[in-house]
Amino acid sequence: MITTSDLDYETTATFSLKVRATDSAGVGGARSSTAVVTVTVIPVNEHDPQFAQSTVTVSVNENTAIGNSLVTVVANDLDDGPDGVVTYSMATNTWFYLGTNTGQVSLKSSLDYESNTQHVIEVVARDAGATIRSSTVTLTFNVVDVNDHSPTCSPALQTVQKDENAIVTEIVATLTCTDADGSSPYKDLTYAIVTVNGGASAVFAMSGSSITLASTMNYETQTDYDIIVRVVDGGTGTRFTTSTTVRVEVGDINENNPAFTSGSSLTISESTASGTSIYKIEASDPESHQVLTYSKDPANTQFSVDPTTGNVFLITSIDYDSLANPAIEFEIYVADDSTNPGARTVTSTLTVNILDANDVRPVFSPAVYSSTVVEPGVAGTTVTTVTATDSDDAILTYSLATATVFSIDSGGVITLANSNTLDYETTKQYALVAYAADAAGNSATTTVHIRVTGVNEHTPVFAPASRSVNIDENASLGTLVVDADATDQDHGADGTLTYTLTSVPAGFTNLMAINPATGEMTVAGDIDRESMATSPVIFIIGVTDGGTTPGNSVV
Repeated sequence: MITTSDLDYETTATFSLKVRATDSAGVGGARSSTAVVTVTVIPVNEHDPQFAQSTVTVSVNENTAIGNSLVTVVANDLDDGPDGVVTYSMATNTWFYLGTNTGQVSLKSSLDYESNTQHVIEVVARDAGATIRSSTVTLTFNVVDVNDHSPTCSPALQTVQKDENAIVTEIVATLTCTDADGSSPYKDLTYAIVTVNGGASAVFAMSGSSITLASTMNYETQTDYDIIVRVVDGGTGTRFTTSTTVRVEVGDINENNPAFTSGSSLTISESTASGTSIYKIEASDPESHQVLTYSKDPANTQFSVDPTTGNVFLITSIDYDSLANPAIEFEIYVADDSTNPGARTVTSTLTVNILDANDVRPVFSPAVYSSTVVEPGVAGTTVTTVTATDSDDAILTYSLATATVFSIDSGGVITLANSNTLDYETTKQYALVAYAADAAGNSATTTVHIRVTGVNEHTPVFAPASRSVNIDENASLGTLVVDADATDQDHGADGTLTYTLTSVPAGFTNLMAINPATGEMTVAGDIDRESMATSPVIFIIGVTDGGTTPGNSVV
């Protein structure tokens, strides 16, 4: 018995054969007998375990829970019996478990798409034959990114400076934000402004990750902005967000000039004291934080300006009468203190009108007066006229310190106040003090010397009017016979007396002499009693004053 084809244990493990034995045909025909032959096929390990595919690719979400079954790989072995029993194995692996009998692969540790997007392992299937046969399948696990990270921004608070004159649409700040998710759309971020200074504002807009200027800024209105931006990832379902803050500090641009708010003129008196604050420069600046500084044209030396307060001070005395123009003009300046891009200065003309003050004293010319007046005087007689001038006041008032004997009128004419009040013999001269005063009370004085001119109004008088004396005839020459003393109430020349012998008795010619100045009569020759015709002898002495209208007297 031989086989006519290959035996296959896995197809037919046993054969039952009926074998017939037939003899050659005899008279009675052929005879035969049968026997049953059982053929048992003994298996051999002739087949490798076979996977349906040599490679298997599996997509696994990175957030798949540990322990979850990911895939089951099965290898078929056409051998029966132990030769067809398959077990599975793989190299030691961090992320996966392998069921050795089932071929089931499950998750051993968390997957992270951002760390590793793919894992490749080989699973070996082995049969249990005496001669082990095996095959391998390559498993590729593609890690599927899921949205498991929130966006982050660095820095969380960003501070930028932007000048107030920045152009609309200009980028103010660009955010640096990332999402640790490794693929789109999860790592794709969108930005939106939530609040500006706690509320809505049309000043800023988002353009991608950049904040742009949507309208102009004004430092004087707002010096800074806190912009809160919400950042959202592109998750489908769960979307993660974060917020970041951008502080915009607005830079001041010196775009406005200061402006004067005070007047441009004032009036002061020329009598204003040096050092007096006469005016305050006032100015404003739309950029109210700016510090203003005040100054003036340095060419003007009559005034000073406090740079901080703007107070204008008079620093020199002013004489109205010496001014060519009573309106003094000079430039004043006010400057701000900006450095961006620089300080601005404006100029104005300040006019200081000077009022004439009655501050000049009258002046007499000449400084001292002298005059004469004849006694006894007639009321209203003009003695002299005093004249004073005042550059401030044309109208002056005149007066006398003592107005008893003399008076003075508004024109400065000094006259005799009353008749018969002058007596040369009593008062020969007067020293009057005359005043000239202006309307402000400024005054000047002058001394007026008035000399009284005497008149010969008195006749010399002998006292007594006659005398009787005795003299010896032998009296020596020069013997005083009589002192014919006379008086005259007039003074000066009118009171100067001259004595003469106006009548000499017969026989005495040249025997007597008289001193013309003193009136002393003395013996001038030899006297002889016997020659005298009569006795007593009478001499007549005359006295004459020196006035222009002499008076005389005799004794």
